[in-house]
Amino acid sequence: MEEFSTNIDDKQQRQSNINVEQQKKLHVERQQKLQEWFPHTPAVFWSKTCEEHNGFFGSHTSSTLIPIPESSHASSFTDQITTSAAADHQELVSTYFRLIVKMLSSAKAQAQGFTSVSSGAADYEWHETGYLSASSDTKNLLLCFDVPADSIANLYQTMPKALDQVTGPFALHILLLEELAQLYDRSVWAMAKKVRGIEKQRLLESGRRVSTTSSLSSSFDPPANDTSKPIGLVQLRNSENFEHLFEISRHLAHSVETTQIATEVVERIKNACEYIHLAQGTPILAARVQKLNFLHSLFRGLSARSVSIEKRLTSEQVLLSNVISQRDSNVNKEMSNFSSQIALSAKEDGAAMKTIAVVTLTFLPATFVTALLGMNFFTVDSKTPGGRLTSTKDVWIFFVIAVPLTVIVLCIWWWWQRREVKRHNAGRSEKDVEDLEDAGS
Repeated sequence: MEEFSTNIDDKQQRQSNINVEQQKKLHVERQQKLQEWFPHTPAVFWSKTCEEHNGFFGSHTSSTLIPIPESSHASSFTDQITTSAAADHQELVSTYFRLIVKMLSSAKAQAQGFTSVSSGAADYEWHETGYLSASSDTKNLLLCFDVPADSIANLYQTMPKALDQVTGPFALHILLLEELAQLYDRSVWAMAKKVRGIEKQRLLESGRRVSTTSSLSSSFDPPANDTSKPIGLVQLRNSENFEHLFEISRHLAHSVETTQIATEVVERIKNACEYIHLAQGTPILAARVQKLNFLHSLFRGLSARSVSIEKRLTSEQVLLSNVISQRDSNVNKEMSNFSSQIALSAKEDGAAMKTIAVVTLTFLPATFVTALLGMNFFTVDSKTPGGRLTSTKDVWIFFVIAVPLTVIVLCIWWWWQRREVKRHNAGRSEKDVEDLEDAGS
């Protein structure tokens, strides 16, 4: 039975290896095919470096033929674009770029099948998009990787019907960036709502009223259907939500990074379009440069907003640290006062014990002498005039019993003290070892 199970496992392993090899082979074939359609794409574009990059842009201009990908599902509109002058050599503008955006998750995004990662404070998802384009005066190809489905749908809906508006260099780039600007805008505002929730909860907990008369302030408020519970300073101090504030800070850092890189990518696209416009001098390219200037300004605004939100969250973190420090200071002050009271009480008790010890030592010799002479070992001879103190011959019995008992009691006390010290040291050593293990883990 074990041999049969082993054979099955080996067969499954071989089948898995075959599937992996087939996937690699298919991936290489697709890459080679795409390289034919977009011949000026650098090889590093397909590497892991670019696959995990936070954003870049590159372009190439040459006089060559644009290969037309064969597709049985091409729309009539696409056919109109790609069938004219297919064999003519024209100036080809190739671009390759990547943009990423971090979105706090929503029910809609999860319904679309995007994988979300739980971070405690907020769920999120990454949209890591890549693009390849090849365009001339009569043809335009734009290949999009991992773009959200709703963005693609909106792109088709907003695409102009006139051919001159979608053909030529950077025509589709403008439509794509207009849609991506909305995606980045939703990402930044999702971060703003989280930070605004923290600010409002802090104001409510401090007993201050939140003004709703300012349109600017109300624009940052979460919508009425936002069921996410805001995180306030009191909650942060008293629960694990303290870590969630710093988790949101991590999301904001990514938002600042991605919006700044996106702004730089848009600027480089605009510069590339300006370069071709200066070379060709066509009016349609001048209009596209103006649109790209507008989009660049739009992305710069989004980048500035994300930086502003990060600063607001930093202010909340600084305030939280100051509140916690003030609370700890008050606690330490109370503990200091309590310790002072304990020390004063101990001092009073010590003074009383010192008085008792002095009185005891003062009367102890006399007490010993009285007890010793009061025993039956000593008698007063009444026959002698004036009385005479005499002792019996058995007085040695008292010293034989008392001295050994005293020594035994002192030895027991010394042994007990040594035992307690060793047990205390052993317990402290075990605790130190546990602390070191906890610190190491």
